[in-house]
Amino acid sequence: MEVITAEDWQLIHQFLIQVGSIDSFKDYKLKVLELIKALIAYDSSNFFVYNKLNSQFEKTTSVNVDSRVIDDYINYFQYIDGLKEKTFNQPHPSKSTQVMDYSKWKKTEFFNDFLRVNGCYYLCGVDLHYNDQLLGTLSFYRDEHSPDFNLKELLYLELLRPHLSNQLHKLIVLEKRSEIEEVDYSKLIEIEGLLYKFSNREIEVAKLVVSGLNNEEIAGELFISINTVKKHLYSIFRKIGVNSRAQLTSKLLKINFKN
Repeated sequence: MEVITAEDWQLIHQFLIQVGSIDSFKDYKLKVLELIKALIAYDSSNFFVYNKLNSQFEKTTSVNVDSRVIDDYINYFQYIDGLKEKTFNQPHPSKSTQVMDYSKWKKTEFFNDFLRVNGCYYLCGVDLHYNDQLLGTLSFYRDEHSPDFNLKELLYLELLRPHLSNQLHKLIVLEKRSEIEEVDYSKLIEIEGLLYKFSNREIEVAKLVVSGLNNEEIAGELFISINTVKKHLYSIFRKIGVNSRAQLTSKLLKINFKN
């Protein structure tokens, strides 16, 4: 059984702080791939975002992967990817050596004409979901001369998965809304806050949550304690019937993500 040490928790905590400060969907994917190297070393990586409307991956961000390779995968190789058949849209992280029989897999077209020629031998990844809906996939690769991904690295992904999923959902929602129309978010939140009987201070806190500030930043902005921020958030969540910042943002901005 893998054990997470105090040093490991410190690395995880630092990663979550850094990732939590990202407020742009455009920047999110690359920064996640760059920051996660402190926990999981890799030779190359991809961050796919899934479009449920056409059941395809799009808006792919990569590290050490040529765009031509991504095009080859999306246009052809994904359809003969045996690993994808076994791991696509799953709730937990996995690695190729746990899933595939390498004695057989290494004889396939996909392995030889796609993975091997692009320096990929060991693979691991995790799907990101929000309310059971697939949002995207993080994939990591190592070459044949590197060690396989280990169980502790899979445990890291399991621990990070819900945090990454919630933030990705929030950023997708905000980007989707901005693409549809220009909105006066401040006025909209005020109107919604009155409907849900928020206090004036709760409306201020809600605006800052939607803008992406964390509890410490909200406390500094409003000159109140972090505990007071938490009390306001508890009251806001209770009044509006949500249990996360992402759900709050979605409900206040009247975005139905499943539409």
